[in-house]
Amino acid sequence: MFHSNLIILHNDKHTGVGFLVIGDWGREGSAEQYATANALAKQAFHRQTDFVISTGDNFYENGVESTRDSLWQSSFEKVYTQPSLQIPWYSILGNHDYRSNTSAQILYSQQSARWCMPSRYYSKLMKVNASSDVHFIFTDTTPLIGEYWETENHPDVLMQKPEEQLIWLEKTLAESTAQWKIVVGHHPVFSSSPMHGDTEELVTHFLPLFEEHGVDAYLCGHEHDLQLHKPEGNTMYLVSGAGSEVRETDRKDMTLFSASDQGFAYIYLDHEHMGIAFINSQGETIFDTSHSHATNTLSKALK
Repeated sequence: MFHSNLIILHNDKHTGVGFLVIGDWGREGSAEQYATANALAKQAFHRQTDFVISTGDNFYENGVESTRDSLWQSSFEKVYTQPSLQIPWYSILGNHDYRSNTSAQILYSQQSARWCMPSRYYSKLMKVNASSDVHFIFTDTTPLIGEYWETENHPDVLMQKPEEQLIWLEKTLAESTAQWKIVVGHHPVFSSSPMHGDTEELVTHFLPLFEEHGVDAYLCGHEHDLQLHKPEGNTMYLVSGAGSEVRETDRKDMTLFSASDQGFAYIYLDHEHMGIAFINSQGETIFDTSHSHATNTLSKALK
């Protein structure tokens, strides 16, 4: 059960937007992936869930080769089969997806009723209620990180133009007048995991833009755990990369929550509040919190 702060935010009048955030999930229907998928479906059934956000690394280990690749069935279509999950999946690319044909994931949007990846990076404006909206900005972080240019394992990276994406990101944020601004990427800006940690390039390029243009949250994966960080400033940093595999995590001074647990996040927005909950593969809410847009404050309901 969600605790009181999220119950207030979620109601039958549907005066807001609710969505799930899951990453690093595509493992050909492993037991771990199925367990998390079942929990995901139950949350989507019981809570207002308008769509799913996938934070990348959609297909292990090496992405998909085409729109007819068998992994579309074994890792996606035959795993997330429940009626409650037949909703839009707004997806981005991860570094494992870049090991093969990234264009195939974009093209699959043309033949799938729920897979949504119109391009490598894109944005979507949605109504929250009659008086406010939310602007989602979906980025493609792998080409922005130097290490992927130094290996032959990510051939599609060499065809990208990271400078153009950064110009697009700044322009999109600057022109947005939405009440809420949420950026999605695969790699974390901040991470307490000993596996990867902070991403230097994103701290350099994303952090100043987020602060200048009032980004409310950055959602990502890459680390196979669950994390929530709130450094000084406006932006919250959420990691949801435990869709099918878990690794050790840790904490830092800015950490509100971290767990080495399979699972995902649920977010609900109304005009003034953002409710965030982390749910494990057993369907248990292991942390939730509410962020007030007006006062830029947090209230922790469960640690």
